[in-house]
Amino acid sequence: MAAPQTPGLAAGGPEEAFHLDTNVTDHWEVQQLDDNISQRPAHTAAYSSLSFPLSSAPCRPNQATIHVSPVPRCAAQIYALLIFANPPGASAVSLVGAWELGSFSFFQRGTIQDVMSFMSKTVAERTQPTQRQSIQENNTIAHVHARPASDGIVGVLVTDTEYPVRVAFSLLNKSLDEFLLKVPKASWSSQVSAITTGSQEPPPGKSTLLVSESVFPQAQDFVKRYQDPRQADNIMKVQQELDETKIVLHQTIDSVLQRGEDLDKLVEKSQSLSTSSKAFYKTAKKQNSCCTVM
Repeated sequence: MAAPQTPGLAAGGPEEAFHLDTNVTDHWEVQQLDDNISQRPAHTAAYSSLSFPLSSAPCRPNQATIHVSPVPRCAAQIYALLIFANPPGASAVSLVGAWELGSFSFFQRGTIQDVMSFMSKTVAERTQPTQRQSIQENNTIAHVHARPASDGIVGVLVTDTEYPVRVAFSLLNKSLDEFLLKVPKASWSSQVSAITTGSQEPPPGKSTLLVSESVFPQAQDFVKRYQDPRQADNIMKVQQELDETKIVLHQTIDSVLQRGEDLDKLVEKSQSLSTSSKAFYKTAKKQNSCCTVM
């Protein structure tokens, strides 16, 4: 049976330029096997809410803004697990990055990862030692946990709004514990110091991580294993001491910026964002109803 045509999507297909309406939902076929629910789209469309960072399509169409990537999901989802070195008074340095961007168009994933990384680094730098906070923008939340200054690291878990906050912070806590156990601070602290003082350039291009996946494969394993929050039951039982009242919820990334800071200027000055990613950010912000994606 032929898949239904997405309203607002030009007939030329994803390879050609197309226009997308904002208040459009996808058609889904849902299969349930025992207790496991798997979803697959009846067709491929291009969706995403362009705010921080870049979320996959909303479950509720009235939350949509600008849509540019595919495969909407209504189930809870993790997009990224990132760990940064966060030396006092200096820029954060990327140590670990694990991703699951399969819900986005293949052609958009590089840009989405670029912008997610920048936004995560921005909020990591503005999270004080021992502080936990969640920054929500439309359909995406960045959960941030900064360890004590003596540890010198901060973790960011980027999820959709369906992912439980308590599970997110339990997973962050477990990830940071594992990192400190498996990767000695001495193995990366000197590089971080050299980068922040300017005596060493950060790794070029996309290879911006100081700790490779082979050294800390647990990050990618966590992202894969805990896509379903129910799988986190064990770590939840171990970490019942987590005090949700100590988690600060901010509605937007602007609320965590320091006085006088402007996100647009931070984007423009960023050396980690490519020219195309900066243009993508600017275009998304200017539009409030629909857009053309080339």
